[in-house]
Amino acid sequence: MDGRFLDDLARGLTVGTIARRRALGSVGGALLGAALVALSPKPAGARVSARKRCLRRGGRPVPQSPTDNFHPCRCALTCDSTDLAKYICSSALPDCACRETAEGPGFCGWKGGSKMGCSSSAECDGAAGERCVINRRCEGSGGACTTPADCPTAAHGCVDGTCQIAHCFTPCPV
Repeated sequence: MDGRFLDDLARGLTVGTIARRRALGSVGGALLGAALVALSPKPAGARVSARKRCLRRGGRPVPQSPTDNFHPCRCALTCDSTDLAKYICSSALPDCACRETAEGPGFCGWKGGSKMGCSSSAECDGAAGERCVINRRCEGSGGACTTPADCPTAAHGCVDGTCQIAHCFTPCPV
């Protein structure tokens, strides 16, 4: 609201050219408009800066999983990641880090689980909630594959046609 609007409104109320009900409606509409602007989503630039921050610290930007709402996880660690503290999902759980699943979304994984060299979370222990986690930018990763047998070691899975170090991780305790 600019100052002229309020001045005109006050003058109209004093002189009697504006009805009180109309004045209240105008003020209410202006306040509602201001509230809607304040509640609107952040511009795309804010999301870009979070992505750039993640890349600068050696992480991999990942979408947050729609099913893992307890720990927010949008920047997964990689083999290049030097400071694990930057990827911790919860300050109460310092061993719980954001990791990238073979399916793409972030996952707050606590420790290695049942299988090395997985290619999808379907190969992990579903009853324990394990997910296949890939570690990008590891030495020996990146070659083309159609099956894990095409990859250099048993620790590699064939994820989306690329050899990646991968193994099943258990979720962080709630």
